[in-house]
This record gives sequence, structure tokens and C-alpha cells, in this order.
Amino acid sequence: MPCLSGAQKRSLVLRIFKQSRQCWLHLVGIGLLSLFSLPLTLLLPLPLKIVVDTVIGRKPLPDFLLRLLPASSTPAAILALAVALLLAIGLAACYLPARRAMSVDPITVLRTD
Repeated sequence: MPCLSGAQKRSLVLRIFKQSRQCWLHLVGIGLLSLFSLPLTLLLPLPLKIVVDTVIGRKPLPDFLLRLLPASSTPAAILALAVALLLAIGLAACYLPARRAMSVDPITVLRTD
């Protein structure tokens, strides 16, 4: 790779910025979405932590979850419910995009690429 001087690097960066001007709004949108999704990503493992603490640590479930579960639920049943719920969400997250992709004609997709 050739070594660029300071002036050449600056002109190259300016040229890239000028050519990507039409995409700036999209890049700003992606940046804002990732900024707003960060707190949600940090809260994602919280439901599983609550269930594991209940099953292993013998801490009681929060009140809003106790209302959803039957009064006679055992820690094993709570863990099984949490695992089943996570599996259902994972399968739905895989199945729905795959079903949408199967409905598209492959020849049309190959022609557009």
C-alpha cells in the first residue's frame, strides 16, 4: 500500500465525505438507533437473571410475575417456563424472516443483484 502524505490523506478523506453525502441521513439514523438501543441491550438479560435468582438463589419473584404464575409453581416449573419462552422467541426470530425470504422468487433476487 503506498504511503500518503498529509495533504493527500486530507483530500482523500474530503473526497470520501463528498461522495457519501447522499448517505449521511441514513448514517445518522443508524447512529441514533444504535444509541437508543444500547440501554435495551443492557436490560435484555434481566428477565433470565430474575428467573435464575428465583430458582437457584431462592429469592422470591417480583410481584408482577407472581400474578402471572399459578400459586403452586415450583422453581423447576419456573425455570422450564423461562427456557420454553426463550426458545419460542428464538424460533420466532428465526422462522419469520426465513418464511419471508422463501416467498421471494430467487430469479428476481439474482437479477436485481
